Amino acid sequence: MNAKEVNLNTYKDREHEYEMLNGQLQKEKDELNRQYKQLQDEFDRKISNNEELEKLHAKLKTESLLKQQAVNKLHEIMNRKDPRETGKGKSKVSNADLRRKRRI
Repeated sequence: MNAKEVNLNTYKDREHEYEMLNGQLQKEKDELNRQYKQLQDEFDRKISNNEELEKLHAKLKTESLLKQQAVNKLHEIMNRKDPRETGKGKSKVSNADLRRKRRI
């Protein structure tokens, strides 16, 4: 009987140790799951930020191209206006000369 009681107490002690070990392992597992979830969320945010950054780069390139086209068009228009203005300026001068000649 005593031997059986000693064995029973030994097994109860082992059971208690295994339960404590199981509890510790469960806590570690829960902590690792929490860390994994945090890392996954951070990873998802970074991927989202990278996608947003790529979209913004594409938008920047598009806007830069449009601005360059607008500048080129404005430059072209200004170059076209220069000969007209000089022509108009000459014709105005010549019109003024013609008026003076008529008065005299």
